[in-house]
Amino acid sequence: MGLLKNLTDLEKRVFCFIPMGIERKVSNEDIQMTFNLTDREVRQTIYDLIQKGIPVVAIKQKGGGYYIATTEAERQEGLRANKSQVKSELKRIKAVESIDLMNFRGIADEVRNG
Repeated sequence: MGLLKNLTDLEKRVFCFIPMGIERKVSNEDIQMTFNLTDREVRQTIYDLIQKGIPVVAIKQKGGGYYIATTEAERQEGLRANKSQVKSELKRIKAVESIDLMNFRGIADEVRNG
């Protein structure tokens, strides 16, 4: 009962629209069309649901979509793409942070000015 009190009307409707379990999934586009939302509004609503304790995850490959994880295996499958993205972003951050900017400036000037 506490969960329902904390959800906005839109969050309740989207929550009820997202299937329980991995067998059926709903696409971002389906949510957009059903509730007349933008892509950004769908992603924000999903984020808000997660922050309020609803285990919404997604398969990001073709034929994928959002679903509510009901088992640990479903949760991990739905988080796989997120974990991969985080690893890639951390690698990118480390690479940029490791660049010697003083040395780079000289190299960049040389390349740009011949």
